[in-house]
Amino acid sequence: MEPWSVILQQYKQEPYPLKEDFGFVALPTQELQHFFVQAEEFLSGKKYWLSMGSGDGRVENIAARIYHKEVTAIELSQELITIAETKTAQIIQAIKNPKGRIQFVHGNYVPVALRKERIPPHFNFLHGKDPYRKIKFSSFDLVYSYPWPSQIETVLECFRTCAKKEALLLLYGKYDFDAKEYGLRELKRWDKGIILEKN
Repeated sequence: MEPWSVILQQYKQEPYPLKEDFGFVALPTQELQHFFVQAEEFLSGKKYWLSMGSGDGRVENIAARIYHKEVTAIELSQELITIAETKTAQIIQAIKNPKGRIQFVHGNYVPVALRKERIPPHFNFLHGKDPYRKIKFSSFDLVYSYPWPSQIETVLECFRTCAKKEALLLLYGKYDFDAKEYGLRELKRWDKGIILEKN
């Protein structure tokens, strides 16, 4: 089957019965299709992706199966990782010769060094394993996130202080912040997303 069809089919079932969702919101897969089309011109050459909060794995499967990226996805909810891994296995089984790779990692996407020093007091998830003992934030070409409003500053700070110079930050959602205030440069903004780079 064609990868988009498989992904659209796989992510029809929701909501999930979660004991603790950590604020997870399932994005409509067709909206994500449009989101990726808008971002497409910036994706070339950005092979290694970090996903800050993977949820059920739909963004990661689009990045890996459609755009052939190598994705490391950090998620605080073990339940959501199990859902994402199950769906990923089913997608791989349905697609002939699937491209890309996804690794789901249980933990907090905020590096330990930033959790207490610079994180705003209203940021609600300061616990969780440190995934950066095994992976380096600075090894990724692109960082993706769909943060809650209370998490935007945290995500921007993580990217500004930890990402390599040529990396991009791809955010899903509508934002009105000025990238310059965070030491970043805006490359593109549209109704459902924004792409940033370091100055």
